[in-house]
Amino acid sequence: MDQPLLMRLAAGARERPGVVDAALAGAAVLITVLYPGHLSAYRPDQGVAAVLGLLLTVPLAWRRRAPVPAAAVVVVAGLLELGATDSFLAANVAAPAMVYALAAYAPRWASRAGLGIGLLGAALAAERWYSSGQLETFVVAAVAIGVLVIACWALGDLRRARLQQLAGQQERARLLELERAQEVRLAATAERARIAREMHDVVAHSLSVVIAQADGGRYAGQADPAAATSALDQISTTGRQALTDMRALLGVLREDGGQ
Repeated sequence: MDQPLLMRLAAGARERPGVVDAALAGAAVLITVLYPGHLSAYRPDQGVAAVLGLLLTVPLAWRRRAPVPAAAVVVVAGLLELGATDSFLAANVAAPAMVYALAAYAPRWASRAGLGIGLLGAALAAERWYSSGQLETFVVAAVAIGVLVIACWALGDLRRARLQQLAGQQERARLLELERAQEVRLAATAERARIAREMHDVVAHSLSVVIAQADGGRYAGQADPAAATSALDQISTTGRQALTDMRALLGVLREDGGQ
């Protein structure tokens, strides 16, 4: 039975995360940079805003593969935005997304640094665009943006824990597979040793009987031909029995195949 469409899409996204990130970055550029710039009237800083918007959103394309360099570009673009534009850019949605990426995919030190820089950026953004010189407005704006930053970081940290759990399960599965393979090799080695002992017992015992009967028949043949005939019969019987036992052992080997 075919899987539902959503499950197939989710599986495809897990298999090709780079393509998904590139698509999200493209959508962010389209929605926050190109589309607003097309609708808005011309402003003197419109070109600067477009460049800053690209610097903020394009790094989302490698937020998983290289989260620390991507976050560095976003931080630099955010600092430039503070002094280069008079309006809050829609492309700033990349900042909480990058905080999430650092918490989920970057080393632990980068995750904590991302949280700290995100909270500092919340205070700077509130002071630059929302405070209007009033302390109460500044506090409300800074807290609201800070809560968003903390929520994104917490979600990213949960994602990190989930990825670590999956990695641990995969490692345990790999170790169990190695253990099973080792057990199979040990069992095959023990079986080969057992068969070798049985073949040795068959061959050694049969040859010992044949040699003893041949020697006895050779000495008895001159005085008692009947004894010599009996010895030859015993040699024939022993040889046939040994051949039967050998065929049985070889048949077991053929039936077990590779094992």
